[in-house]
Amino acid sequence: MAALRKEALYEGLTTRSFGRKLFVFSEIDSTNACARTLAEIGNPEGTVVIADYQTAGRGRLGRTWNAEPRSNLLFSVLFRPSARFPAWHTSYLVSEAVAQAVQRSLDIRVATKWPNDLLVDGRKFCGILLETMGPAERTACVAGVGINVNQDNFPADLAGKATSLKLATGKSVDRVSLFQTVMASLESLYEAADRDTGAAMLKSWMDRCTTFGRPVQVSGGGPALDGTAVGLSDDGGLIIRHGDRMTTVYAGDVTISDPAT
Repeated sequence: MAALRKEALYEGLTTRSFGRKLFVFSEIDSTNACARTLAEIGNPEGTVVIADYQTAGRGRLGRTWNAEPRSNLLFSVLFRPSARFPAWHTSYLVSEAVAQAVQRSLDIRVATKWPNDLLVDGRKFCGILLETMGPAERTACVAGVGINVNQDNFPADLAGKATSLKLATGKSVDRVSLFQTVMASLESLYEAADRDTGAAMLKSWMDRCTTFGRPVQVSGGGPALDGTAVGLSDDGGLIIRHGDRMTTVYAGDVTISDPAT
């Protein structure tokens, strides 16, 4: 696979701000770490850090994110949301933007699983890691996105759980074109969400989410919790009904207990 080049990523980019300030690396420790530094020194909203390979890529709960060099899209986007748009909405917005971009580009159905997994045919192809900085009135957010685009192989412990867009479609996917489509989708959704406080975006995300109404087990954030996922709380947590109680969780691994897709 050819390396990503800034000139190619810019060519055909239709956005006004997202991706217009672009830092491209052949290799980096973590795009999120770099984007946080750029946020701290005042870089504008829409700044993107993208790399062909990460040596210290991270997923949720401190996990390592492994990806084949030059095969995927690994990037982080800087947000400076207004008071009208709660910072916690950002991970859902990025998830929905990627889902819409993939569907538009490849004509395949994308589902989501709480909190931030994107799925094709029940297998994960994308994850998002959101980090926030600063006091509430001046919050900056960095959303790290890892999309398995053309990866052919996965570690044994991910067999049956992970996939790539190439494996799902049977053909190689143009990373540059997909990046540009994601940026356009992201900017459009973000501008609309800022006007309506994210209501339409959240509804769209929830409509494609496979978690709600299903028996689940949540682990990794404390004692395992078994119940039924019933919806999102007002601050983005997952509401679980167990017995006659409702509990809201904000982190952890969600396993859907029934086999339906």
